[in-house]
Amino acid sequence: MGLEKLLYLQGVGAEFIDCFGNLVHIPATDRQGILTTMLLPTSFNQHQCDPSEYAQILTDAKVAKRIEQLDVAPWLEPLHRFQWCEIDTPHIDIQLPDNYPFAMQITVFGETIDTLAVTVSRDDCVIVGEYHINGQRYCQYRLELDKPNLHLGYHHISLAFIGDTARPHTLYGQIMIAPQVAYQGRMEQLALTGQSRPWGINAQLYALRNDEQWGIGDFGNLAELIDYAARSGADFILLNPLHALDISQPENPSPYSPTDRRRLNPLYIQIEAVHEYKAIEAELTSQKWLQKKQVINQSQLINYQEVHSIKYAIFEKLYQIFCQQHAKHETARYLAYLAFVEKDKPALMQFVAREMELASNFFNLDAGFYLYLQFVANEQLEACQLNAKQCGMSIGLIRDLAVGAVSHGAEVSANLGLFCDNASIGAPPDPFAEQGQNWGLTPFDPVKLKQHDFSHFIQLVRSNMQSCGALRIDHVMSLLRLWWWPLNRDLGEGSYVYYPVDTLLAIVCLESQRARCIVIGEDLGIVPPEIVSRLQKAGIFSNELFYFCKDHDGFKSPKDYKQQ
Repeated sequence: MGLEKLLYLQGVGAEFIDCFGNLVHIPATDRQGILTTMLLPTSFNQHQCDPSEYAQILTDAKVAKRIEQLDVAPWLEPLHRFQWCEIDTPHIDIQLPDNYPFAMQITVFGETIDTLAVTVSRDDCVIVGEYHINGQRYCQYRLELDKPNLHLGYHHISLAFIGDTARPHTLYGQIMIAPQVAYQGRMEQLALTGQSRPWGINAQLYALRNDEQWGIGDFGNLAELIDYAARSGADFILLNPLHALDISQPENPSPYSPTDRRRLNPLYIQIEAVHEYKAIEAELTSQKWLQKKQVINQSQLINYQEVHSIKYAIFEKLYQIFCQQHAKHETARYLAYLAFVEKDKPALMQFVAREMELASNFFNLDAGFYLYLQFVANEQLEACQLNAKQCGMSIGLIRDLAVGAVSHGAEVSANLGLFCDNASIGAPPDPFAEQGQNWGLTPFDPVKLKQHDFSHFIQLVRSNMQSCGALRIDHVMSLLRLWWWPLNRDLGEGSYVYYPVDTLLAIVCLESQRARCIVIGEDLGIVPPEIVSRLQKAGIFSNELFYFCKDHDGFKSPKDYKQQ
């Protein structure tokens, strides 16, 4: 009973419906293998280990201790560090012993709201949950808040006990007040008026080609495509993920295997559009460099190693000019660069530190070089979205958020406390892949995600909703569940792991409204009904492929497509 309870608390699934509609029971050994993977020390499977060590993870004593941490301890904390509610029914939850006799001072404050302070007793609250610990009943008390004084966003809570000498300290927490639905843009208006739906095109940015680029599609090519599409009346351009890739392995260029989903791939920078280009234009238009450009553009396939080598050599020249002309004299451009760095400095420096390590075999440049490339890339992407809107596109760019990141990149390695790097994500066996799919990406640990107040997930969604009108979330089912493979296959064949879907969806909806960014969920594959209804209710659009829109009579008529 204890082991089964811990499997539930850690989110390890017991069954699922496969692509044929059959109920599949996940073997107990596989479920326990994933649980073991979760509880192993970080990077455990990357070192030589004695298999007997695995057996020490799920002893009765350790299982009981973990259950106490996850199931009992939260009831002993009067105010949790993170909680959330919807704007239409704002409330705060507090956990206290039954019949708690003292009054409490609760204060809500934040950047976008006036301070709200109330003195309450348990009689002002309703009980929405209970738990019995050693004969003591603990209750989850819910205090309804005054709606007109609250706004969407992340706010602080303080809780002070009046007259209780046993609890002399003020407790602090955070409350997220979320909307019911994601930002809809013109969609609601179009539905009401019967106007035609927005339409647009899908483009892999790296695949756009012309003779002026440096062997790979860039933001300059995107600007040209925006102009062309806008003249044809298109409302959007859907792009591949633009995330940073492994700088040490340019031959592995999949946009769905990023090192950090919060950062951009510098290879998409258009050289000629960089502010510092004028200072080196004469050199880059010399016969030597024009010949390099001609050779690399003639290749039918992208030579990523050569592109990487040439563009980074040019980047180094541009950075030197930036240091000489702007950093040295603290120009307005340099101040804009500093403001960009300061805006997201901790995460940005995580990325830069890892880039310097990974790039050490290629060149030895200071941290400012990598900061400069992110500054320029963000500058050019922002200009593309601005251009799209000015050209009349109702949505503009649609960015794509990959489902995970590789373990050795900055996003995972600098935040190991949030991930399980003893496992990788993929999909269970099906007719398309009889052995299942393993994508080599490191999963979020659902328990650790919650214990860290969802801060990384918030940052991830927020950074990918910049400079676009919509965000496509790859494999949106990951908000509900992901298939985990243990890195050590002695621990079994994997299992589904479940995530706090309602909280994650609420975060997506809030960030969507704040960024005025429509959300599309890529819901292809095994899509459980629990996620379908939630996505529809949250106003997140579905992603269908024409080739999959079939029934027994053949292809469906467009009038039978999903309305959302």
